[in-house]
Amino acid sequence: AVSDMRMCAVDVQRCELLDGRSVEAFVKYTAASNSSSNRSSNNSGSGSGSGSNMEIKPTLFLEFTGPSQTAVEEQVKITESICISSNGSNFQFTADEAERKSLWAARHQLYYASIALRSGADSAI
Repeated sequence: AVSDMRMCAVDVQRCELLDGRSVEAFVKYTAASNSSSNRSSNNSGSGSGSGSNMEIKPTLFLEFTGPSQTAVEEQVKITESICISSNGSNFQFTADEAERKSLWAARHQLYYASIALRSGADSAI
């Protein structure tokens, strides 16, 4: 999919891939974080962690740039089509900053999620 995007000159500012194990680490880390947050705050809700509905499989994160919102939306349409034709699924896009941060949470919290996978670890090194 990424090589097809490059051949179609899609203007991708950032492209990052998380393998299935990394996504699994994030989902577990988010579930554990939400569980401890709910216990400590006495909240009976299920939590709305960004990892709670994430499928455990390789995930491609993309960030687009362009001279206008219309140009970015066109790049997103092309990319979605490419991803679908490459057997990708669950394509999500948002221009909303809060939703964007939620989508990228797995990538941004991966370091801590990876540490949490190893019992007793306090760093990745």
